[in-house]
Amino acid sequence: MRTYKWLAILCLTGHIANAQVGRYEVEGTLTSKDNATKIYVTPLSITGGGFGYQGIMDSAVVMDGHFRLTGTIDGPKYVQLTLVTAGVVIESRATERRNILRMFLTPGKTRILGDSIFSRSQVAGSALNDEYKMLITMSGHYDAILRPLHDHYYDALYHADIPVMKHYNDSLNTIKLQRMQAFAGFVSAHNNSPAAILAASLLSEPGNIDTLFSAALAHSPDGLAYSKKQEAHRPKMKTGEKVPDFTLTGADGKKVSLSGYAGKYVLIDCWASWCGPCRNEIPFMKKLDAMIKGSSFQLLPISVDTKKEDWMKAINEEQISGWTNISDLKGMKGIVPTLYGVQSIPHNFLVGPDGRLLAENVHGIALLDLLAKYLPVNDKQ
Repeated sequence: MRTYKWLAILCLTGHIANAQVGRYEVEGTLTSKDNATKIYVTPLSITGGGFGYQGIMDSAVVMDGHFRLTGTIDGPKYVQLTLVTAGVVIESRATERRNILRMFLTPGKTRILGDSIFSRSQVAGSALNDEYKMLITMSGHYDAILRPLHDHYYDALYHADIPVMKHYNDSLNTIKLQRMQAFAGFVSAHNNSPAAILAASLLSEPGNIDTLFSAALAHSPDGLAYSKKQEAHRPKMKTGEKVPDFTLTGADGKKVSLSGYAGKYVLIDCWASWCGPCRNEIPFMKKLDAMIKGSSFQLLPISVDTKKEDWMKAINEEQISGWTNISDLKGMKGIVPTLYGVQSIPHNFLVGPDGRLLAENVHGIALLDLLAKYLPVNDKQ
């Protein structure tokens, strides 16, 4: 991944690293449509990796549409406020998104001005939450543009309509670049704010960062969490390195080794029967395989399923029994995910004839363009 120099501005020395213990007070006024009996405060990860239920920090009874939360914190905390009615269990998955409000809990007094939908309520009295609102508004703006483009692109991907994929791929790349630049600008303008860490975490490709925070911030809980997340998501292998060999069992019961394809370009494609995005790619992968069919290329799908019947059913449904399908049926704990550092699927690796890694996790039009650099592609297919 590319390294973006602008991320160096996240070396903050502001109120995150030097936050003092303080008392918070949150007062809220809800609309009559909320019908809530209680409100809960649960912590969130500022790195964007923990939006689920993580325990309760605080709670308050809602009386006549009003609530008041008080307590002590050692600095700004990224939290979720959840409205519930009598008898509802406080778990994110059991709660409608409309009844969830995310904000920063800060020392001092903050007011929640209720909307007919709680998630749209206004948070007043906190400069940090003003910055957070700017970030969310900006993110929502780009999401609204990207969502229909993604829908059109993935519909074309499913139908293996390459010209349409190329059209929407170009549009997506343009908007994604604008989005990245906008987030970079936000980080630069608010580089003393915890919202800057959240902004960097929201980037799909934050970059390969070796030194990010000031010493004080690096040792703060948020700084350590961010650094840990970045380290965990670093690729396990570098481009140009020899990839580990492995031997798995094919759907036909025969043993298949990566080393058996020495001298060929091999696309290792990790997928599973339960993975919707993986299966959505299959029609395109079929067309791609046909376009570059030849003795110099091998498509090697590796299932991370755990049940053979699920794997075989998917192979039959997708009509890919002609491929060299292999698996050890150990899920994400299998030999390939472990050796190659696969944390989510779909995930692929292009290995060169000499057994060295050429590229990792490239999909769609980008994958077609990558393969065209090394192999003849028949675009008349």
